[in-house]
Amino acid sequence: MSFFGIHNHTAQGSNLRLRDSTNKISDMIDYAHSLGHSGIVFTDHESITAHLDALEYYDSKRNSDDWCHFKVALGNEIYLCNEDVNVENIGRNKYPHFILVALNAKGHKGIRELSTKAWTQNSFMHVMYRVPTYYSDLEEMLNDYKGNIVGSSACLGGALPTVLL
Repeated sequence: MSFFGIHNHTAQGSNLRLRDSTNKISDMIDYAHSLGHSGIVFTDHESITAHLDALEYYDSKRNSDDWCHFKVALGNEIYLCNEDVNVENIGRNKYPHFILVALNAKGHKGIRELSTKAWTQNSFMHVMYRVPTYYSDLEEMLNDYKGNIVGSSACLGGALPTVLL
């Protein structure tokens, strides 16, 4: 089977703001491999904190003969919004979920830069800690990292599913 799941949350990464996942990285990698998948991408909610643990665990496995065709990739599920969103008008704004997947080390550098920008410049407190990524920041980053990152609608929280629902 040639399946590569791209929307996966971990307890290490997606629970920074709210309880979203109980999945352990090692269990997720082992399970995807046992199903015969080609790989797995870790795309926590606006967090890249699980990436090092995922790579470390994957490195302990990948030299085995039965793991030679399995890959671990790194990404981020971001929340896109217009630049005018703030604590006063958050209720009038949507935050479409959007997945970014690094195709290589350069792409991962771009994802790290975008995440850092969102956490340091755009975040604010409203019920829970909000970490929006501005469309303009995403466009700027993608210009610098064209061909190194793939984007995808994430889930029912993505822009198109939200409109359809």
